[in-house]
Amino acid sequence: MNTRMRLSARISEIGILGCYIDMLNPLPVDTQINLRIVRDAGTFLTSAKVIYTHPGFGMGAVFVDPPADQKAVLEEWLSQLDR
Repeated sequence: MNTRMRLSARISEIGILGCYIDMLNPLPVDTQINLRIVRDAGTFLTSAKVIYTHPGFGMGAVFVDPPADQKAVLEEWLSQLDR
């Protein structure tokens, strides 16, 4: 099934391979999603897949083949966190 649902959520953890998305009603494991993560220094766009859920809290997602330009955005964000 392919739906065009838009959800707003908070990212509480992020790394080069994926992120944790805080939401009360997480999506089922193996759900394919399109992520748009907005930060004051830009936007990161990629496909992702839900790999685990914590009902009532959120879900973990792994990034699926982010384009090179988007991976560069993410790497820049992560380098700023290390400072």
